[in-house]
Amino acid sequence: MPQRHQIHLDTNAAILLVEGDGPLRDLMRNLTSKASSRPSAILSTSALTISELLVKPLRDGDMRLVEVYRAWGSGLPWLQIVPVASSILDTAAQLRARRNSLKLPDAIHVASALAVATTHFLTDDQGISSSVTNSSSKEPDLFEVFRLDAGSLTSLIESLTA
Repeated sequence: MPQRHQIHLDTNAAILLVEGDGPLRDLMRNLTSKASSRPSAILSTSALTISELLVKPLRDGDMRLVEVYRAWGSGLPWLQIVPVASSILDTAAQLRARRNSLKLPDAIHVASALAVATTHFLTDDQGISSSVTNSSSKEPDLFEVFRLDAGSLTSLIESLTA
């Protein structure tokens, strides 16, 4: 039986996909291409991501990039946008209560990922780790964190083709 995948993109993963360059961007594009070929969306991100993505292009007056990110927020067939509902905010508060060093935006991203039963979380944010999701070391991690490096992205791509 194939491994189930639900891959959550943190804001920095989305930035790499759209604005990055070089081999890491190519790996992200390969990953999203493979993921988007699935019958249902296995990629997700928080609605918070769209707001975070828009800040720099709006500040810089880069309307082309603003339109790209607004299109993401309007919906893409390969990407599920997780609304920041009150249940997400409640989960984020619980996560922060257990781990004071977790910033609120990161807690919202983690709570959004948990809401859609994420199996793989793509981020370069060092404040986010698999251990964020459990309250004791006796509980299993609820998702695996993948960093935005060649080895991690290649491993995730290979798991999609297995």
